[in-house]
Amino acid sequence: MKKILISIKPEYASKIYDGEKTVELRKRIGKDFQRGCKLYIYSSSPVKMLTGEAEIGEIFCASPEQIKKQLFAVAGITHAAFDEYFKGSPKGYAIFLKNVREYEKKIPLPVLRAKGITPPQSFSYLNEEHASLMWGY
Repeated sequence: MKKILISIKPEYASKIYDGEKTVELRKRIGKDFQRGCKLYIYSSSPVKMLTGEAEIGEIFCASPEQIKKQLFAVAGITHAAFDEYFKGSPKGYAIFLKNVREYEKKIPLPVLRAKGITPPQSFSYLNEEHASLMWGY
């Protein structure tokens, strides 16, 4: 099962940890995004830390209109932000998150880089070595 490092804006990461946001919205996902994959959550600027993890439950692929109609209440986003994000996209993905865990001890960007991990713009796959290195911090 793949391990995925996913960058999320801090405001949305906080909503995930608070339980207000139970789906992560994306315009594209990788071919290895599957139920049961672990997502390592990197809170992007200005936080710049690995802040927690979750597991992929289900993945719902549909038009942005369908996603908004069915899942807006659990997406933790404003109507304006949703519309701007999906503007011009014919389809989108809603990744249902389960087993969400915010780390007590977050891992700052310099430590990640020292271990050879560069947070992605959107997502990247971690090899087993990188995944295990993170827990030695």
